[in-house]
Amino acid sequence: LDDRITLLRETNATLEAIAQALFKSWFVDFDPVRAKMEGRTPEGMDEATAALFPDGFETSELGEVPRGWRVMPFSTIVSVTSGKRPEDRADSPSATIAVPLYGGAGVMGYTSSSLFDVPKILTGRVGTLGKVQIAYPPFWASDNVLVVTPKNQLFFSFAYHWLRLIDVAALNRGSTQPLLTQRDLCAQKGVVPPSQTLEAFEGVATSLNARILANAKQAE
Repeated sequence: LDDRITLLRETNATLEAIAQALFKSWFVDFDPVRAKMEGRTPEGMDEATAALFPDGFETSELGEVPRGWRVMPFSTIVSVTSGKRPEDRADSPSATIAVPLYGGAGVMGYTSSSLFDVPKILTGRVGTLGKVQIAYPPFWASDNVLVVTPKNQLFFSFAYHWLRLIDVAALNRGSTQPLLTQRDLCAQKGVVPPSQTLEAFEGVATSLNARILANAKQAE
């Protein structure tokens, strides 16, 4: 059983790495755009997906970005709020207290009710910074995490992987312990492609996320 759980977790790490590498290739390194500029067919995608990428760059405040793509703050595509302190809490699940309670480092205990009924993106607000998690209902987000909610479902995986690349350590405002503010996180700027390109990425990422969730449930 231990070996099987280890294998499932290793598989999930690989799936996460695949999704992150795809995000970086498409939206950070702009590999498909560079390929089309050089007259090559972008690797690993069909003709319809390749057509979603321009064949040139334009100058922006962040440097050269794909033609037609826009530089936006993180707050353009998400809203960021803080979690809440639960009314009850236990270190181990029971018949009445079995809803996972998330902190900045992951599940930190259990409570009796769910704070959300849809998946959310979580990252540490105070204490542990830098870990980014997708939490699936039922779950509770504690008051030491920031809850990131995409304004459109097309932005979910894009927002998740964008957040994973933000250097939150550089945004730390804490003196006695690390602190990440909603304002600082929302102000981070990045390059946002048209909705059709986001939809293509979401299709691939959603499939990977579904496999990751299934493996996590099986390991549990």
